[in-house]
Amino acid sequence: MRKTVQKIENLLDEARSQINTDPSLSRQKATEALSLSEACQYMEGRFESLFTLGRVFNLYNQSSESIGIFEKCCKTAEAMGDPERKAMAVNALGVTYDNMLVHSKALECFLEALDTARKHKFQQLESKILNNVASVFSYLKEYETALSYLLEAYKKTLGTGESIAVYLRNIANIYLEMGDFDKCYEYSILARNAAWRENDGEQRGDIYFFLALVFARRNRLRRSFRYFNLGFELTRRNHCFHSHAEGCYELARIFFEQKQYDSALKYLDKARELASQYGYSLLLKDTLKLSAEIFQMTGDTENEIRSLREYVAISTMLESRDADKKKNYAQMQVSLFKMQKEREYLKAQVYRDPLTGCLSYRDFEETVRKFFDRAGGRVAVIFMDMDDLKTINDRYGHDAGDQLIIEFAETIKEVLGDSGLVFRKGGDEFVVIKPFANRDELKMFYGTLFARLSRVRIIGRTLTNISCSMGIAIAPDDSDQPAELVRMADKAMYRAKKSGKRCCCFYSDIHIKL
Repeated sequence: MRKTVQKIENLLDEARSQINTDPSLSRQKATEALSLSEACQYMEGRFESLFTLGRVFNLYNQSSESIGIFEKCCKTAEAMGDPERKAMAVNALGVTYDNMLVHSKALECFLEALDTARKHKFQQLESKILNNVASVFSYLKEYETALSYLLEAYKKTLGTGESIAVYLRNIANIYLEMGDFDKCYEYSILARNAAWRENDGEQRGDIYFFLALVFARRNRLRRSFRYFNLGFELTRRNHCFHSHAEGCYELARIFFEQKQYDSALKYLDKARELASQYGYSLLLKDTLKLSAEIFQMTGDTENEIRSLREYVAISTMLESRDADKKKNYAQMQVSLFKMQKEREYLKAQVYRDPLTGCLSYRDFEETVRKFFDRAGGRVAVIFMDMDDLKTINDRYGHDAGDQLIIEFAETIKEVLGDSGLVFRKGGDEFVVIKPFANRDELKMFYGTLFARLSRVRIIGRTLTNISCSMGIAIAPDDSDQPAELVRMADKAMYRAKKSGKRCCCFYSDIHIKL
């Protein structure tokens, strides 16, 4: 087992290291690790293998597969009793929905994960989730809200020894989107310095592109081009192809504004090549649109028409993909709804007695404590035990006895209405919880119940009525503890049995016979 676990860990290390550079190999290693983990029932290996596979599917924009995998991660984490991994999986689900542009569902996942992270003080994970929440608001152009979440994430990370470059980089990006170039420059420099300290080449590439755009807006093009070149070098070295392509597109836009159309087309060609190769469809759409504008300006009608045709094709494909995403999301929502209803049904079965439909006694104390808190005043705990049920069982069989128990429970519920709770404790024993203002109200309740029970009914092949004995304890007069009140009411009920049955006795020894 130990050797197998070590092999799994080695495979997972390889899979994680290859995610950005060779996703196909990463998928292969993670799949092998998953197979071994399931064979030896190594739950940690199963979770980490699935989690890595989910990330790989996200890189391939295979969102439906990712969602299925991350939901398995959630179930695995629950089985492990590991709230941190559960929060990681829910957060990853949020990232997947965010990629699908289903922002409401993404936020729902992020906030659920955030609640768990805060509850268990998973500070590093909390900061990552805050960063993801900010990403959603940034996409929706709610920049102030996005900024508040990012600044919170950054402050929580300070002094922990964790990486801060990514938060500073994202803050700089928000200020760039807001057009606040001074703040963008300030946080870009902070992000650059942090990235150097942390040896984070991926973040440095993006940061240099931000600085390049800031200086371009200030019309300091020479310095802007120098930062663009630094960004290109770092993104190429660290295989950050999307950032590299975006940098090419942004530089092409600057050349377009300067009416340097040849240089603009040169960088658009690079951006289009990377966008086509790696499936960056939105970026490809933007490059085609700008290319068409340049060809129009230069009078190159043939290339203008070609670019517009490609633009229409990619736009149609994106619209179709968006429709597919919405369709998949709708199907997933229907599945989730059915699962939720099924869980609610199963939960109801657990909390309800299957024979009578009364509340199950398994969560009696917790349920009654909550009821006491809501009621606020005096509450009666009434222990009821059917009289002579054994005689019915012996004479007419247990089916007849069960029918009598069902009739007894239905009569209690009918008389009680919505004013209290009915629990089946077991066999022919029931506990009723009823708030009341005075003793006369209680007398009216059990008097009406005795009268209804005395009606003759057909049980099996015989006519019979139902008789029971009751014991009552009062909260908070006798006690405020549910279990103790039941014991008191039980004693009072036995007193009623000894007094001739079909009667009620209070724990305080007030005895009333009808």
